[in-house]
Amino acid sequence: MKKILLIFTSFILTSCAVTTTAYYQVYKTTPENAILNNKVVAFEDKNCSVVYDLWKDGGDAGFLIKNKTDKDIIVDLGKTFFTINGISRDYYKNQPQIIIPGKMATPISEYSISQKRYSECNLNRMPDNSSTDNKRTFTKENSPFIFSNIITYSIDGVTTRMENNFYVNEIANYSDGVMFFTADTNKCGGHYSVPVKYFKNPSASSFYFKY
Repeated sequence: MKKILLIFTSFILTSCAVTTTAYYQVYKTTPENAILNNKVVAFEDKNCSVVYDLWKDGGDAGFLIKNKTDKDIIVDLGKTFFTINGISRDYYKNQPQIIIPGKMATPISEYSISQKRYSECNLNRMPDNSSTDNKRTFTKENSPFIFSNIITYSIDGVTTRMENNFYVNEIANYSDGVMFFTADTNKCGGHYSVPVKYFKNPSASSFYFKY
C-alpha cells in the first residue's frame, strides 16, 4: 500500500512540474496604398484618415476614422463592410449611421480577422528556437487571407466609398520564449514587484493567434 502511495505521489509531483508552452501564430500583412509604421497603418483621402492597429489576438479589423475637414462626416454603417476571402459583413448594429464632427475622430470596431490557427501539412505547429519549418510566405495571388474594410461616408450630401485592402504575406509559428521579453523596470525607472512580459516585435500591420 505504501509503495502504491509513493508511486502515486511521485506521479502527481512530476505532473505538477511539467509546464505547458504556449505558441503564437503571427500573421504579417501588406496594406495596399497605405502609410505604414510600427504604430499605425493609415489610409487617407482628402476628407479623412482611417487608422488601424491590427496587433491583437485574432487580429483587430476595427479602425479609427479621423475627420480632416471642418464639416460633419456621416458614415453609413449599412453600406460599410468588413470583407474577408469574398465574404462581407456590414457594421450596421441597431445604428444606421455615425456622425463625426469636424476635426474629430471616432472608432468603429466589430470583427476579428482570424478565429482559428492556420495549418499546413509541413508547417511546424510546435517549433523550437532553431526550427526552420515554422514559416510560410505568400503573394496576393496565393494568400490565404485577403481582407478589407469598405467605408461609405458622405459630406454635404456627396457620397464617397473608400476601400482599405490588406492581404497576409507571411504566417509563422513561434514559441512563447521567442515572442516575449521580460522587464523588471518601467520606462520611468521604477521597479516592478514581478517582472512584466512584453512582445518583442509588435507591429500595427501584423496580428497573432495564441494556441
